[in-house]
Amino acid sequence: MRVEIAIVGAGPWGLAVLDRLVTAARRQPRLALTVHVIDPDEPGPGLHKPQQEDFLLLNTVTGQLDSFSARHFGEAPLTGAMSFIDWLREERDIAADPNGFLPRALFGAYLRHVYAVLCDNAPSHLRISEVRHRALDVSLVANERVHVRLGDGSALTVDHVFLCTGHGLARSGGERPASPARPMAPYPPAPLQARIEAGSAVGISGTGLVAVDVVAALTTGRGGRFVREDDGMLQYLPSGREPVMFVHSRSGMPFACRPAQSLDLSGSFAPIFCTDAYLALRRAARGPECLLLEEDLLTVLSAEMRAAYLMRAMALSQGADAAAACRRVLGLLAPAEVKALCEKTLPSMAGFSPETLLASESVPRPAPSPRSGAEFSAAFAARLRFDVDEARKGEAHSPYKYAVEMLRVLRGFIRQAVEFDTLAPASRRRFFDVVAPRISQLVVGPPISRGLEWLALMRAGLLRVDLGPAPALERDAALGVWRARSSAFETPFVACLDHLVHGRAGYGAIDTTDDSLLAALCRSGLCAGSSPPPPADERMTVPLIDALGHPVDATGLPVRQLTLLGVPTEGRRYFNHYLPSPRSRSRAFDSIQSALDALWERPAPQIVMRQVINPV
Repeated sequence: MRVEIAIVGAGPWGLAVLDRLVTAARRQPRLALTVHVIDPDEPGPGLHKPQQEDFLLLNTVTGQLDSFSARHFGEAPLTGAMSFIDWLREERDIAADPNGFLPRALFGAYLRHVYAVLCDNAPSHLRISEVRHRALDVSLVANERVHVRLGDGSALTVDHVFLCTGHGLARSGGERPASPARPMAPYPPAPLQARIEAGSAVGISGTGLVAVDVVAALTTGRGGRFVREDDGMLQYLPSGREPVMFVHSRSGMPFACRPAQSLDLSGSFAPIFCTDAYLALRRAARGPECLLLEEDLLTVLSAEMRAAYLMRAMALSQGADAAAACRRVLGLLAPAEVKALCEKTLPSMAGFSPETLLASESVPRPAPSPRSGAEFSAAFAARLRFDVDEARKGEAHSPYKYAVEMLRVLRGFIRQAVEFDTLAPASRRRFFDVVAPRISQLVVGPPISRGLEWLALMRAGLLRVDLGPAPALERDAALGVWRARSSAFETPFVACLDHLVHGRAGYGAIDTTDDSLLAALCRSGLCAGSSPPPPADERMTVPLIDALGHPVDATGLPVRQLTLLGVPTEGRRYFNHYLPSPRSRSRAFDSIQSALDALWERPAPQIVMRQVINPV
């Protein structure tokens, strides 16, 4: 059996595909396999460039990262394979804290090692070919094969293509020319450093991980330093080259820090309410594609979070037996009854509202709705300080963090409830537009150090949140500034911004007018799409895929010669912006293996001409 495969995008997801292909080839000596690894940059690091600045940190703890799949599948490891923390110890003589957050540059160097190990373990009947060009387009040709057009004018014809293009930050035609009329891109940091002047006013749209990177680039990246004070807080010592940064977001909520110690209960936690049996009952009652977000999903998620909070609080105050007894009582209740029991047993839980955290139009704050930018700034800082204090306790010692982490532990349950149009259309739009970003904000956060840094920068007057939630932004071309005006206060706050940075990640949706490979697929009709939630740009589309990751074409048929993986599938699948690793990040390996199993079972090629309808 001869098979030729192309992997487009050789970052962490592309390496995960190669990992499973090497394993398959080692098990099947009669499989003559050629793998073309297509990426203009070196295979392995992806966005984790080994040469990037050390102030850019990973957002996953060191001890949870392992880019080899053997541990997940219970297989013997490849020769030379090791987890990130073991590689740090063996190859760099670094005794890393498993709960620490290290520079991305170090992880990029580890990914170089991963690629080298995979190549070294490839048997003689597996040929790995590096193609250092961009893939511009793909099309179907005779014998059910795929034609891949490359940036140097050449082309490849293969049996299957895995598209692992990640966030799609690298454009096929180079960087889009800078323009004052457009918000600046957050990556790479160098253009930001070149264009943003010391003392200028900079708007940063977003308060999540991307905004954290932008703020770090404009402070630590410009020579500023943080020093620890006696109370454990930080003080910022400026270099004098910083701008004043106005951060803002739709919700107005600060990011949530990762716990100092994480339990990673994925696969071992036994839920009370969020079970497969519950979903089966709701589907039977509602029918296909009819689950309702609030009634069928958020109700049980909120009940599970409250139950987790109460059981952890009981375990900490009265011991494991009391927590077990509490669980037995909770197991007798309907989800709607949990709130009353929790607040009766532990009155302080009246201030814990999962519904507000997840989906309320009002934003949870430690004070009544602020009337001015100054009041909002104080509330924002208080909320961030509360989260820092809870994160410092660690997941096991903070009932609040333990409960919130249920959103990560129950990720598989959430996926079953929301993926592939299981939800009714309006519920699906609200989930991916409101709830999914809120969940990410709560459990996909930066380390505690970033929370302390933002608090220090706010005290120094360099980081401001006076604009509040969802400010109005417009470009004043005559003056060459952005005008920002608060929308939530009795006393409006207005700022003139010299620059505006797009400081949030756009997951899943593809700009069909750009020159990326995925946009070309959408324009050709090989990948149909659906509109993202409003207020979306009409040029944007969410790629349609089937359960195996095959794009669905404009005629409604799956294109079985192509597989989409990772970030571009967000909106059909849930939560795909992670580094493939065992346990809570292992679905990448399972998805790849399922796609390969389907590939090996595909019948011998036949000459088939597929008619594709161009939707344009």
